[in-house]
Amino acid sequence: MKIGRKAKKLLAVALTFVLAIGTFQFAPGVRTIAKAAGAPEAGKSYVLDFTKLYSTKTQLNGYTSDDGVFKVISEADKAYWHDGQHGAAVYNGDKIEVKVAGSAEIALTLCKYGSGTAFKVTDASGKEVGSTSGKSDADAGSQSISYNGDATTLTITCEASGEAYLHSVMVNNFAKSDKVESFTLMLDDIAKEDVVATGDYKYGDSTLTLVGQGETQYTVKPGKTVTVDGKEYNSYTAGKRHADSNNIPTIPGQGDGTLTIFTPAAKGTMTVYFSSTSFLRIHDYNTADGSKNGYTDTETSINSYTFAVIPGHTYVMSTTGKTNNMFYAGYKYIVDKEVSVPVKFDNVDAKLTDSLEISVVDANLGGNAIKLKDGTNADLLEGHEYKLSTNDGGVRAAVGDSDTFTATGEAIVVSLYDVPDVTVEGKITGTPEGTVKELSLTNMVNGRAYKAAVSGDSYTCTLKPGEYNTSVVTTNGGVTHDRVSVKTEGTTVNEVYVELPAKEAEPVAFKSELNVPGDYATLNEASDAILRMQDRPEGEAGRVTINLKADIFEQTVMAAPYVTLKGNNHTISWYYGVGTYYYSVDPVTGLYNEVLARDKYSYVEGNGSLWGGVFIVRGDNFIAEDTTFKNTYNYELTEAEKTDIAGTTLSVDRLAKDADVTAYVYKERSNAFYIEADNIECYNCKILSSQDTLGRNGSKNNNYHTYFNNCVIGGNVDYICGEFAAVFDNCELQWKTYKDDEKDAAKNNAKLGYITAAKTSPYVFRNCKVTTDGVSTGAVSGYYGRTWGAGSNATFIGTQTNGYVLEDGWGEMSTGDGTSAIFKEYNNVSGENAFVTKGQFSKAENQSAEAVADYIESANVSAVNTVLGWIPAHYAYDVKPVEIVTPTESGIAAVEVSKEAKFVDESGKGVATGSVTAIEKAASEEQVAAVKEAVANAEDIKLTDKAQIIDISLSNKDGSVVKLSNGTLKISLKKNADIDYTKYAVVVYHLKDDNTLEKLDVTVSDDAISFVTGGLSPFVIDYVEVESASGADTTITEDATVTAPTTGDAAPVAIYLLLAVMAIMMACTVAGKKRIR
Repeated sequence: MKIGRKAKKLLAVALTFVLAIGTFQFAPGVRTIAKAAGAPEAGKSYVLDFTKLYSTKTQLNGYTSDDGVFKVISEADKAYWHDGQHGAAVYNGDKIEVKVAGSAEIALTLCKYGSGTAFKVTDASGKEVGSTSGKSDADAGSQSISYNGDATTLTITCEASGEAYLHSVMVNNFAKSDKVESFTLMLDDIAKEDVVATGDYKYGDSTLTLVGQGETQYTVKPGKTVTVDGKEYNSYTAGKRHADSNNIPTIPGQGDGTLTIFTPAAKGTMTVYFSSTSFLRIHDYNTADGSKNGYTDTETSINSYTFAVIPGHTYVMSTTGKTNNMFYAGYKYIVDKEVSVPVKFDNVDAKLTDSLEISVVDANLGGNAIKLKDGTNADLLEGHEYKLSTNDGGVRAAVGDSDTFTATGEAIVVSLYDVPDVTVEGKITGTPEGTVKELSLTNMVNGRAYKAAVSGDSYTCTLKPGEYNTSVVTTNGGVTHDRVSVKTEGTTVNEVYVELPAKEAEPVAFKSELNVPGDYATLNEASDAILRMQDRPEGEAGRVTINLKADIFEQTVMAAPYVTLKGNNHTISWYYGVGTYYYSVDPVTGLYNEVLARDKYSYVEGNGSLWGGVFIVRGDNFIAEDTTFKNTYNYELTEAEKTDIAGTTLSVDRLAKDADVTAYVYKERSNAFYIEADNIECYNCKILSSQDTLGRNGSKNNNYHTYFNNCVIGGNVDYICGEFAAVFDNCELQWKTYKDDEKDAAKNNAKLGYITAAKTSPYVFRNCKVTTDGVSTGAVSGYYGRTWGAGSNATFIGTQTNGYVLEDGWGEMSTGDGTSAIFKEYNNVSGENAFVTKGQFSKAENQSAEAVADYIESANVSAVNTVLGWIPAHYAYDVKPVEIVTPTESGIAAVEVSKEAKFVDESGKGVATGSVTAIEKAASEEQVAAVKEAVANAEDIKLTDKAQIIDISLSNKDGSVVKLSNGTLKISLKKNADIDYTKYAVVVYHLKDDNTLEKLDVTVSDDAISFVTGGLSPFVIDYVEVESASGADTTITEDATVTAPTTGDAAPVAIYLLLAVMAIMMACTVAGKKRIR
């Protein structure tokens, strides 16, 4: 019997429907009737995690969690489980009821996608408790709302313009306590002869614990004072920081290092007073089991910080691994207590409008604004400081003389004052003079628009202070995205940059060589042009060489693959560094954005996960020659950076007069060459910065491979770092040192940092030398490297250390990671003497020839195979590429390898040199079944009874499988002696990964059948009579047979059609195939 495609589809739908009905009522988590459950308990947390609930797409209306705490209500029955990434899909008006045991925190984990605008939480009476955004800037971002009151059911309501997504809802019920009290503890008040004892300080059921290093008590740090409410207090320390202060995985105990622990009895705020040029890190733990929830960092160079605390949590206040510079002066805990504050407005001289809104927000905690209304009461938290604001830049609100006040329960009078008009003026750029006919500025808060006077390429406008969007009317279609913050005093000067309509990108003719500057002004333009080249050959044949004709000052993203950059000894430089805020950084990409650079309104840290990268390689098979890549952040303060800096998180000001950015205190992460592609090669290049000079951020292993030969790589902390495999041959590893006359220069230079911070992919250094930049003439030294997570992997072979590597050799970034590190060294010297490290992480078994045998070139071993997986153009050793051998008894006559072909073993490691054997054999039963299924599903493939299915694979000398990962193979099969090739045409198909058959081009010579393929096994070799070779594309008939050549097995196609249908229904055929690609 013959089954048509439509019939098969109908049958598939029918069977799927039957299966769905049979399994629906048993799908995990799907319930129409909730289990009986008790009321939620105080002090316990409950979670409804939509990302983990279901295995099938299921409607959510009426779903109640097993614990009875959560219930989904979707009156339109539209809410459903979307998938394991987005979680629940909800719509406007959909609700989630949440039972609480009393006062609690509701935390929503939001998605970055969808059309949500807000999630509002209301109590049983319908009063709004608070709200969150409808989605998060970063996926899985969490936002919280606090509820104060008795046990009840809260309702979360979705507000959305379309489909919104919600990952999870967590309710943290606050533990109840009999004794709750607020307190202020200044250490001066309890000190005896400038000493404060470590230990517990109890306030009701709350506990503040002072922890020191070992037996050290808290003592006054001379010169470190803090002023609180007009009074000056000393600051104290008790020894060094916690050994793992960056992380602190569990709640510390006494003796673990200077820090403070606080366990609150009730929801409230903790304020810590401290003296530091660095920042405070607050770690958050669950008190019951000590598990960690995360941490928060404060800004730098502040002397107090206030944060929210809730019962059931324990908070640890500490410095980080960056510095011991943290001294504590005191603490203040305020228990949340809501007070109803009468509000009265007093209009002094303001011009009021009906649209005027006056609101307050918690000055320390932020959160949702609370609108104030004349003659009503505002529900505020006693003891909290609030900041006033209006939506009208022309009206200032104040209580007394200040825009802040502390809520006490007593009435407040809000005075309203007129704010005088001010002027904004500046140049209009980006468009020819005279093309801007109108320019307007619109207040972002109240929508009031002001029209500017335009004269040539300049404008001026009188308006109220505030935040404004600019718009223009032009004769050439130009637009602006300008924004400006208009100051309350003086004249604000602001450039308005007009963007002209973007020209449609035109195709570019293929050209194998370009000049920059010349053909293109910038490297970014050249990369974009290469990506648009028409008829560019694939692989090496399409390689484009860029000749750098001058120094280039730009952040470059080399996105085009197969590019060679000939630097001709020129320099590519840029200035971004972590810890500094720049107007020009795009918050989404982390890259330079000209519109934002000119706008100078918003700003982002020079990070974007790229560490401020100067040259970012995103195109595979990139080669750089004779080029310097330099991040100027710790070399000089360029004029471009001066005008781009918006602020800093550092304790020092880069814009300060006489600032020396080469000094130790200015050192920060500032990448010069960022790895974001595979098969990257640098020859005779210089890569220079201070920290994180060369490498990449993040822990994901993308199997990137890199090679550096005869290069200079400079820096001082982790200056080669991240997850990528690398071989460094004959390179100079140059310490960036500090000037001898700088404060603490001798100490800083004597322990500079770490050459490497490797992750799990190996770094292999061969015949390299460690040098300095010559800035310091004193003692200079550091380490080979340190861990970055578990399994860090770095090897130094034949290295001349010149006395610049410490005998300890290796270190840790986080405590405990050293035990799993793979740190190897062999045949290294310091001057004329052998140099073997003897530190904690130096293992004798990793310091022998046997330990590094995989990395020493020989007739049988090459790092090309053990590390790289391809042969770089400038590889320091002679190697022969993969040669494919065909056994004489094989049906394969020959195999030719394309230039861009790459091979990998079963673990994904590259095989780039050596001998690989091609094997041809009969296809397995699974392969035959898979081919027949593909034929049955195809409408345009006809196989004859002469068709043969064969398995062609590759294996290494040890018999392990080798796969083709890139490029093509030309396979030539010996002719079949039983076929008269004058009467038959040869047709070859390859079964692809998606279980479809790909028809290959075939050539027939006197002694072989040849075809080119980008994948392996299985193949179908069919012979079609010449008169029907152009034949009808018909479905295979019932009595036709398909043969596996060695066994001769055949089966009626009808049976296989039936098997194919069953396979589709049960979804098991594909999973069961044993295929080799």
